[in-house]
Amino acid sequence: MSSASRFDMRTAFWLATLGAIVKAIVDLIELYLVPPAELSFDPDSNLRLQQVRDWMAGQSWFDVRLAHFGLEGFTPMHWTRVADLGPAALIAIFTPFVGQANAETIAVVAFPMLLRIPLLLACIWAVQRLVPTISTKMVGLAVLIVGVHLYLLNIHFRPGLIDHHNLQVIALVVFIGGALGVRTFRSGLISAAGMVIGLVVGFDAIPHVAAAILAIGLLWLIDPQRERAFLKGLGLGTIALTTVLGPVFIPQPWTTAWCDSWTVPIAAIMLGFGVAAVLLAGPLSQLQGLWKRFIAAAFLGGGILASLLWSFPACRNPLPLQGPLIQKYWMNSIAENANALQLMTETSSAVIVWLLPLVAAVYYLYAIKLKRLDLAAGLPLLVTLAVGLVFGLMYFRGLPMLTALTLLILGPLGAQLLVRLNVPDRRAFLYTGISLLLVLVPAIIGVVKPAKSPPSNGTYVFSNKETAEANCLKGATLARVQALPAGLMIAGFGQSEYLLRKTHHTTAFAGYHRAKDGNLWTIRWLIAKPDEAKAMLKQHQPKYLAVCPLSQQFYLMARSNPDSLIGQAFIGKPPVWLKPVTSLSANGQIYEIIP
Repeated sequence: MSSASRFDMRTAFWLATLGAIVKAIVDLIELYLVPPAELSFDPDSNLRLQQVRDWMAGQSWFDVRLAHFGLEGFTPMHWTRVADLGPAALIAIFTPFVGQANAETIAVVAFPMLLRIPLLLACIWAVQRLVPTISTKMVGLAVLIVGVHLYLLNIHFRPGLIDHHNLQVIALVVFIGGALGVRTFRSGLISAAGMVIGLVVGFDAIPHVAAAILAIGLLWLIDPQRERAFLKGLGLGTIALTTVLGPVFIPQPWTTAWCDSWTVPIAAIMLGFGVAAVLLAGPLSQLQGLWKRFIAAAFLGGGILASLLWSFPACRNPLPLQGPLIQKYWMNSIAENANALQLMTETSSAVIVWLLPLVAAVYYLYAIKLKRLDLAAGLPLLVTLAVGLVFGLMYFRGLPMLTALTLLILGPLGAQLLVRLNVPDRRAFLYTGISLLLVLVPAIIGVVKPAKSPPSNGTYVFSNKETAEANCLKGATLARVQALPAGLMIAGFGQSEYLLRKTHHTTAFAGYHRAKDGNLWTIRWLIAKPDEAKAMLKQHQPKYLAVCPLSQQFYLMARSNPDSLIGQAFIGKPPVWLKPVTSLSANGQIYEIIP
């Protein structure tokens, strides 16, 4: 049997950098093909940039209320300052040389592309833990050959995307990587870092983290002595990092009991988990008999969870987004909430998104049968992949993480294939170069013969709706909007976040869950009859209504409620208390509200 090969950090770093550079070249070529304004149309990234601006303008580190957003003039965000650090640092570095506006552009272009280096580095490290007898160089080349072609792996790392999703993908890979191969106290500490930091950033990976922990729990039931060191590292690391990061990133006041972000209830849950992991590694590992261990672990975990839910009732329903109006005009119109059937209805090629990980998992299990891979070493990954497949079938937003897990499955198989074929290093580099060229060539062809696709009122799942044209802000329109006196403006999703970023106006209607109450009022106002809508202005006083015919939310409301305020405005017959003040592209119009 071959001896384990030591992970070569230097080789992995340079290979990760190579892959990041190639993808950056592709990104910059594609960026060249679109108007500069289109860089600014990702809604979450616009909200993130505004949060960074508020902090850099003197807002407290612990105050994460977003200024100029919401019917009350601000909205408490569920994002901690972790994802603010990178863009803020780049803006601070470049502002003295190019001014703040240009520095912001540099930051939103460069930061997500730079994050590909730690992403690929973590992937190479995680894959080598599954095939420790193969050199880092060969593993890294296999990861690059496959990884650069996985579009959804790179979707959150494109220029302009400074929201927190890219950091969550990296944190998930680190967490899963530590749980693979021979699990030790050190790898438990690394997994704890990936888990805790990932949760400080955001909660999208919770189903995947829970799946991996379930797999490790199953392995502990079967052989507790083998998992003791890892669980001890995982538990102590979780306790230590939660203790350190809690005071640093929990927003004030600490009495706030939100359970959709890094707050006191979540920190308490993590401390409880850490204690449970240490107990599993300690006295509970000495229990004889699988059923005794199962009952003890179930009572321990269930007791901790029940006590925390009793102490923090808000955690019983952390995302209260139920309701027919919210579902119809909000949740169903968000692209990342689309399910597998909706994706495949729009494009049949979407089936490969689920087919690839499924085939990879089957072949991985076949490799286990042939004793080329070890089941216990990769079980956390296989279980997490299964949960990722289910989550990805339900929501588009789960696909980038599923694709990252797919790379961790394909990486070992690719590395073993290179070794079994006795591919020398020089030829392996040649194969990698060809793979990278296959990524570059379509982008270069796009420069010679660019393709354009018009906006539509479709599902927007794979189409580019985040453009000036699709938001009725093409050409000189934005300058006219900026020239209006500052005020609270109701606009469609996407357009609202962009106007927040680019103008002095306050906006209040966006696809953000903590804006639920304001969004619900806005929906009710827009679908009300004009007289009823006028009466509702006693509750809130927006100054402008921006009607864009290409806004999917406004389009759905107008079509379903033709006699409503938005229905009448959509056909150019608004009530007299809506005064046209400036036109938008695509036959859009901004009205001043004069009740």
